[in-house]
Amino acid sequence: MCISCNSNSNRGNIQESSTQYQDCNDCNGTGKQIFTCEDCDGNGYILSICYKCGGNKSVICPNCYGKKIVSVECTACSGVGYKTCSLCQGTKENRCVVCLGTGSYQGGSSCPICYGKGKTVCGMCKGRGVENCFICNGTRSLERKCYDCSGEGYTKCEDCDDNGKIHKDCDTCNGTGQIKKTCRTCDGEGKIRL
Repeated sequence: MCISCNSNSNRGNIQESSTQYQDCNDCNGTGKQIFTCEDCDGNGYILSICYKCGGNKSVICPNCYGKKIVSVECTACSGVGYKTCSLCQGTKENRCVVCLGTGSYQGGSSCPICYGKGKTVCGMCKGRGVENCFICNGTRSLERKCYDCSGEGYTKCEDCDDNGKIHKDCDTCNGTGQIKKTCRTCDGEGKIRL
């Protein structure tokens, strides 16, 4: 105990009767020594396997979901799947080819094909007035190679920059790369006896 200041600390500038103190050279009078963190080699981070790709460096393509192809709207039919019949122009009927649209057959009898109407159901669209798009065949979409993954089904993992590992702050040194420990020379007092 210091007689002059009535304190238990030996850190004050006031000295006990015959003992002299000086700053500890090992901790520069702070009572703490700084060591390089052994867990992260002083980097402040450790490399950990990427949780997103599991270290595989690539992930399933978010555009095609690994299928390598994507469906896009057919531009020929604007995604409808059909277009107006090119033969009947949407009227659903055509001029009878036997009676040439007159309705009568040799000698004035009724045409056996169109039954005297002069028109028949369109053979191309079967009376619907529309026909399936010849590009998409009525499916309204076309499949093409996925541009995002170049048809591979996988893309580069953006979380780990394609190396399979991510930087994670070191838990031991809280990302500083250094650990402060109580100085062994001065037992954390910062002063040593002369």
